[in-house]
Amino acid sequence: FYNVTNMLGSILGRSWSYKLRPRHALVYGLFNIAGIALLLTRVPLLAPVSTFLIMLGDGLIYGTISRFIDTRVPKDYNLTAISYWLFIGDFGSV
Repeated sequence: FYNVTNMLGSILGRSWSYKLRPRHALVYGLFNIAGIALLLTRVPLLAPVSTFLIMLGDGLIYGTISRFIDTRVPKDYNLTAISYWLFIGDFGSV
């Protein structure tokens, strides 16, 4: 169940980022903060909810920045820009 909530949070965050009104990516960090706060309560039943919130925030941030690149970067440079962003995002998570 824990892994399912992880997956659902990420998938929903990435899809909602293209459907919601554009906001600054840091706004979605509030989902991450809420998830971390729930996780720090050390209540096992809250772990799936906290994971869902963390991955929802992560998906919203990745999707929002990808959407920004899609709409603002010229088509000739879009692949380079998105590849660079995903590399930096993944490198930063290590």
